[in-house]
Amino acid sequence: MKKKLTFWIAGVLACLLFVMAGCNNQASSAALEGTTWALSGGTQDGQTFTQEQIESIMGEITYTFEKDGVVICKAMDITVSGSWIQDGNQVTITADNANGGTFTIQGDKMTMEHDGGVIEFSKKS
Repeated sequence: MKKKLTFWIAGVLACLLFVMAGCNNQASSAALEGTTWALSGGTQDGQTFTQEQIESIMGEITYTFEKDGVVICKAMDITVSGSWIQDGNQVTITADNANGGTFTIQGDKMTMEHDGGVIEFSKKS
């Protein structure tokens, strides 16, 4: 299970960093400004991964949504900035010349479907 979790987390991290690579600033919605969200779990191929399992291998992974559409992703010892825009309960993080990622927010949960699995973030602040 630990090997599968490590592989899943590596895939999630690669996806998050890919989404963030080469991002530019765009107009933002004030609804997310000043909030931080931490990766809190997910599923892949019927397997559920908890925040504790993820953090035991990778440490905490967060998105912080700042003003002017700037988002900061922190994972392990890597910090990457990018851009975000909100439309209702959908938040899209956009990368130049690459695929972006769209999350759905429901209450204090933010999820994204990726490669047959679901990545879940929980609101920290």
